[in-house]
Amino acid sequence: MKTLRGFTLIELLVVIAIIMILSGLLFPVMTSARQNARKTKAKADVKQLDIALKAVMADCHGNVTDAGLSVGNGQKVDTSTKVLDVLRGQAGKNVQYMEFPATATNEFDDPWGMVYYVSLGVSSVDADGAAGLPRQVAAWSSGPDKASGNKDDVKSWE
Repeated sequence: MKTLRGFTLIELLVVIAIIMILSGLLFPVMTSARQNARKTKAKADVKQLDIALKAVMADCHGNVTDAGLSVGNGQKVDTSTKVLDVLRGQAGKNVQYMEFPATATNEFDDPWGMVYYVSLGVSSVDADGAAGLPRQVAAWSSGPDKASGNKDDVKSWE
């Protein structure tokens, strides 16, 4: 007579507990990887904004008002300003300087859902508020905490 031996309830519970412990160890690693991916995407976006706006400035011989843009620090890159229209080729010389992903709101947001900022024709400002190196163009994101001026900001000049 053969006796069939299966897994006992205790053995199954031990296996389930081991799987839960291992998944608990992996969760923080995955969260960290996701955050690093968002920072990398934001860094690539601000570099693209920087390059595209430098191309606009070159086409307009450094005069941002010729491109339909205004000189100033901290302009939002959204549909409330002309920055997005100029980069899309919908204003100024009608040259598309940058490809944008299609979104439902027609905005260009950072990975944390906030707008990017650009500074045209003025000196950059460090996180401490001290004037930095003079630049023609600077672009940045407020980072994961969604507040500008912190060390977690993603900047085109760093």
